[in-house]
Amino acid sequence: MEFLGTQLIDGHGLTLLMTRLLVNLLVLTPIIYVWNRKNGNRIGFSFTLGLFNLITFLICFILRQVPMEIGFALGLFAVFGILRYRTETVPAKAISYLFISIGVAIINALSNDSISWVEIIVANFLIVAGVFVFERKASSHKDVTLILESLDFLSLSREEQLTLIAVKTGSVSAKDFTVEEIDHVRDTIRLIAVIQ
Repeated sequence: MEFLGTQLIDGHGLTLLMTRLLVNLLVLTPIIYVWNRKNGNRIGFSFTLGLFNLITFLICFILRQVPMEIGFALGLFAVFGILRYRTETVPAKAISYLFISIGVAIINALSNDSISWVEIIVANFLIVAGVFVFERKASSHKDVTLILESLDFLSLSREEQLTLIAVKTGSVSAKDFTVEEIDHVRDTIRLIAVIQ
């Protein structure tokens, strides 16, 4: 059945759209969960991840039926890249999650009949597993800015310095540190410590 020269409903296409959208959302849900858990439940950014994913998915799914050149596809990525520079400063980690969200949508929308469902599911699983593994690895170490109110710190041995940093931060141990500033007037040291 047609309406204004366009097919009104395509049962196969609609089923494919809904199935792929469901897979896409099932993959996106744990990614947003990890983001919220590790970043203080920032709902605003979860909203951004979800909508970017949905819009990218729908654009790619609809446009996959249209023959296009590689330049047009690269232009689509360029639009998202420009958005990075036209908005407020966003941390690299947030941009990584945004890129993951967009990538998941593209993988699930543009895969064609030559790619099996098993390959799509494995690709999605690897993305989710990667997020969990790398997030866990990143959260095992933390950077802390510390201001010490004595220059005596500089005369301590490396081991004593790391022990003092662990005590001051209340952490299990300090792995490393970088002295950012030494203020001889105030007799203070500002450093960035990597703690566990």
